[in-house]
Amino acid sequence: MKQFNSINQSLNAIFNDLSERESKYSVVEREKLNRRSSALAVFAVFDRTVYKQKGARPHTRYAIYPEIGNPDRIGSVAVYTQNISDMYIRLRNQRSLFGRTIASVKVEQGIRPFLDITFER
Repeated sequence: MKQFNSINQSLNAIFNDLSERESKYSVVEREKLNRRSSALAVFAVFDRTVYKQKGARPHTRYAIYPEIGNPDRIGSVAVYTQNISDMYIRLRNQRSLFGRTIASVKVEQGIRPFLDITFER
C-alpha cells in the first residue's frame, strides 16, 4: 500500500491516478462536499463531449471515506457508476484500486446501487 504523509497527499494521489487512468475522452473533477457528508472527497468523471453542457452528469463518482476510528487514513470508497456490474467484476478480479489492496467489494443499495469498497489495513 502506498504511504503518504497526510490525508491531503493521499487524496491528491487518488485524483492524479484517476486523471491518468481515465481515457483522453474523460474529465475528472473534485466536487464540493455537502456539509452533512462524512466523505473526505468526491471525484466525478465526466465524458469530455458533455462536460461543458449545462446539467451534464458524471458517468462515475468516487466518494472517499475515512477509516473508522482513524480519520487520517482512507478506509473505503463508494463508487456510483452507470456500469456497476462491469466495475464490480473488474475490481473483484484486480483486487486493487488507487494503489491500495481491496479487502472487500460489495454492491449496496442507497438512493441507487453503488459499490462499497474497503481497503486492507
